[in-house]
Amino acid sequence: KYAESPYKSEHVWTLSGLSWLPQLLEQEERECARSDIFSIAEDYEESRYILVFSPRGGRLTHGAELCHMSEEGFSGEGFSSFDLERTRGSLVLIRKQTSYGAAINVRFSVKAANGDFRLWGDAMRLSVPARDQAEPKCFVSGPDLAADAKGVFGLSFEELLKSEWVQEDAITFKVAIEEIVMGCHPDEGALSAADIKSQFEIQTPPSVVEVPPPTLTTDLLAMLTEGQHSDVTVEAAFGEAAPVRFTAHASVLSRRSAVFAATFAHGMRESATRTLTVRDVPPPALKALLYFLYTDDFEQVLEVLREEGGAAGDAPQRGALLQAVLAAAHKYQV
Repeated sequence: KYAESPYKSEHVWTLSGLSWLPQLLEQEERECARSDIFSIAEDYEESRYILVFSPRGGRLTHGAELCHMSEEGFSGEGFSSFDLERTRGSLVLIRKQTSYGAAINVRFSVKAANGDFRLWGDAMRLSVPARDQAEPKCFVSGPDLAADAKGVFGLSFEELLKSEWVQEDAITFKVAIEEIVMGCHPDEGALSAADIKSQFEIQTPPSVVEVPPPTLTTDLLAMLTEGQHSDVTVEAAFGEAAPVRFTAHASVLSRRSAVFAATFAHGMRESATRTLTVRDVPPPALKALLYFLYTDDFEQVLEVLREEGGAAGDAPQRGALLQAVLAAAHKYQV
């Protein structure tokens, strides 16, 4: 039963004086800051971690090997055995070098101005294979290790300093780790590395919530075109042609146009008959204006004019209709 009782822990790390960090790191001849060493599975020496932060997503030269003894009483060495030239990121979790394997689930979060932690990237469930090299290797993981653009939520360091993630020149990270430790190297015959790998292949968890695309614009336009629950008629009486009527909704027209709002609110004839007659706007232009009022999308205006202008004439005709739409929009303070 591989996943019966994984070790679980969260580690919170606050970096203060963030705006001074690039200069201080340059003085110390390293490119990132490091946290204290922390552990997940206390009974296993291999279950030791540090977090490192590089303000500009540079090389992970953190200098942990200079800390000979941490507050917890174990050596700070053993956290630099990885490809320092090719491994670059902003926030990176480093597991102490070891020949033994493990299965790890990692989530990175950043504290916002309201005090809540927001997930940065997807949760990562990873298999750390046992290694048989002469020199054990570290395991590294981070939310932007594989990204071309480095930075917290894709922000540059200068943008980060002005963002909601920095309060009083400090930023707070949280890493949540679940770990199942391989207690023996597979060469000792106690456990097969293949057994662990078959259970804990690298996975990309599905999104927590799949949000459907918005439909408000489509729904409002359907109310106009289908006349659902309409309570007013807008009549285009232009020239000698027969009037063209459009069913509409007084609440929408009033909200979108101060002139329409005054028309329906001050006891005018239109407020009693629920019919608003427009005499100086061609029917296609009035239709296009109504489409814009319901969708706030100028592309809808152009689509109406393409349909109406194509049926009524050529490009000059469509141009004249567009001028009529703009004049009507000005008249009704849209």
